Amino acid sequence: TRLTPPHSPDPSSLPLVCVVNFCVRKCSLMSVSPKARPVSGSLSTAEKEAARARRLAILSEYTLVVDRVSRLNEAAAHPPPTTVPSPFPLSCFFEKMESFWTTAKVGEGAYGEVFEAEHRGTGRKVALKVIKVANSLQGGNGISLDLIREVKFLTTFTSIAPQHTVNLLDAFFNKTGDMVMVFEYMQADLSGVLSPNGTILKDSHVRGILRQVLEGLSILHEHGVMHRDCKASNLLINDEGYVKLADFGLATNYKQREVFGCNVVTLWYRAPELLLGDERYGPAVDMWAAGCIFYELAARRSLFPGAVERQQLQLIIKVLGTPNDSSWPGVASLPNYRATIGEMPYMPPTLRETLIPEMGSDPSTLDLAARLFSLAPHSRITAAEALRHPYFHDPGFPVAERHELPRCAPLHDYEVRKRRRLERATASRKAEAAAAKEAAGTPDESRVKQPT
Repeated sequence: TRLTPPHSPDPSSLPLVCVVNFCVRKCSLMSVSPKARPVSGSLSTAEKEAARARRLAILSEYTLVVDRVSRLNEAAAHPPPTTVPSPFPLSCFFEKMESFWTTAKVGEGAYGEVFEAEHRGTGRKVALKVIKVANSLQGGNGISLDLIREVKFLTTFTSIAPQHTVNLLDAFFNKTGDMVMVFEYMQADLSGVLSPNGTILKDSHVRGILRQVLEGLSILHEHGVMHRDCKASNLLINDEGYVKLADFGLATNYKQREVFGCNVVTLWYRAPELLLGDERYGPAVDMWAAGCIFYELAARRSLFPGAVERQQLQLIIKVLGTPNDSSWPGVASLPNYRATIGEMPYMPPTLRETLIPEMGSDPSTLDLAARLFSLAPHSRITAAEALRHPYFHDPGFPVAERHELPRCAPLHDYEVRKRRRLERATASRKAEAAAAKEAAGTPDESRVKQPT
């Protein structure tokens, strides 16, 4: 994670070379991936030149890999005295799980768990994302490329956009072989802020938060990266008023290839082109998600809370109307069009009528929302264009700066979901107890009318 060349911030220009074989004492060319293979004699002249250039690039990066491994071994063999404070917030080359106090669990998922922790040496509060490597193995062939790609993007954007993406401070493997990623600590996520027990937001706060989200997406898109999982729980907020993008597990570089999988982005934030099976999409999918977040900030609820893909598409069409080739050229040729929209009756758009009760009737607000919710990806507003929109430059509607945003209570999506489960379980137990009393012929005291 420390191999990012400072002169090359573009993730697409970074050779993806990493140590993959930890079972041998000596680090060799067989310990890294991809292999610097000899140039085959059956290639054409142009192919041979390209292969030689690739081999030289891998060998050059391999030198950096070996140098990092050597420094890791040296740091492990000769740890610095505990009385001498480290010049870094965290050790640059060697960390272990015992270096942290874990105070609370703040997240969990298929990947593993996230803990709030404190670094013993510096007292700095951090977040530890413990990734079960066994869950990310690809047929026993090693760590998944998704995980490698996430570390790569996080390292890159920590250096070039630390104010807009959550900062990766370090990464290491614990004694059980799980990967531990050390992040700066962020007090809350947007899902927690918008929960019933969350923070009250004014109109200026909504504008300030949305502007920071769009600034982060603009930087990602400028460097050819689409996030592909932009949602409220992946937007983290700290006490200084910074709103940062997190979880780059689905991020990818859209300038390196044209075809992608459609099973990305959490369903409530998934763009219509993904639901229709379009595999040639771009950063417009992030802008659709930004539109969903915009509505969520104003209404404190989701605009399209579908349970399955077909229902999600129905909810979108109910608000935005039925698309056709005149409003969205080529939509009828998408793989899922005939089996979904082709069987639905025509529905007119009702976006304005849907937005006004929750977002008000301000023309610039409604226009920005409409451009974010454009069904046709090619006409959807970009992040850079959205930042220039009158919505953020109207003297009558101020935009809150970072220091003006309210200080959020420490609340994450994990705690919100845990609280909801507890409330449902409590309500279920009360209902079962009342039913048992009624079946036994004992009146429920809560239902007995008291004399006046």
